[in-house]
Amino acid sequence: MSDAEIMAKALLVAQSTIERRDQKIRELSAKVEHDAPKVASSEAITASKGSCLISELAKTLTQNGITIGQNRLFRWLRHNGFLGSQGGYYNVPMQEYVERGIFEIRRSYHMEGDETVSTITPLITTKGQQYFINGFLSERFSLSPAGGK
Repeated sequence: MSDAEIMAKALLVAQSTIERRDQKIRELSAKVEHDAPKVASSEAITASKGSCLISELAKTLTQNGITIGQNRLFRWLRHNGFLGSQGGYYNVPMQEYVERGIFEIRRSYHMEGDETVSTITPLITTKGQQYFINGFLSERFSLSPAGGK
């Protein structure tokens, strides 16, 4: 090949490389734009301090396009083994998910007549909020009757 042919070939290779790079930049920019709401939601949760009630998680999910209310979310959590579903363990987080930092519990005491009654309120940690939001948004979790973890 002559010097001119080598130079022309080098320019073609350079042009092709630049076009591939520009296409990759366009694809990544589109992905960043598409993921922006998820990132904003995740950052808001990460910035928050403390845990939230399941009703608050249901509202956050709804704001992110996952239509679910408090009662349906409780039912889903029980059906999928995150919360107890019977007797004294009804709506109490399973130990595995407490140990993983997804749930914590708040124990309260109140008087009923002359008897002190203890109640447990399940709370979802910031880590748990991210876990569930990401699970539903990525469709790893399903709201179908069969559910799914």
